[in-house]
Amino acid sequence: RELVGPVLAAGVEPGDGAAAPVVQALLAHDVHVLTRLEAVNDPRRERYTELLAVINGWPAPERVAPVLDWAVEALRVREPVGGVPGAPDVPSRP
Repeated sequence: RELVGPVLAAGVEPGDGAAAPVVQALLAHDVHVLTRLEAVNDPRRERYTELLAVINGWPAPERVAPVLDWAVEALRVREPVGGVPGAPDVPSRP
């Protein structure tokens, strides 16, 4: 949320050049981040957390689907390097 939220709110499209720093920051943590984000971005998970809040009397959780959708799309539009989708555009070492 901290990385994607501001660019999403600013209307930056996932494929724009302005998205590159965010994509690089996401990839700096884990080159398999796309696979992880796709797994977490299940609508059932968000609905589950909403229902947990209702049952337990908690405040409604913040929606994360828009942030996850943006991040997944931004990673997908990147050219794969070394066969890893969403991998950073860096040359491999010889």
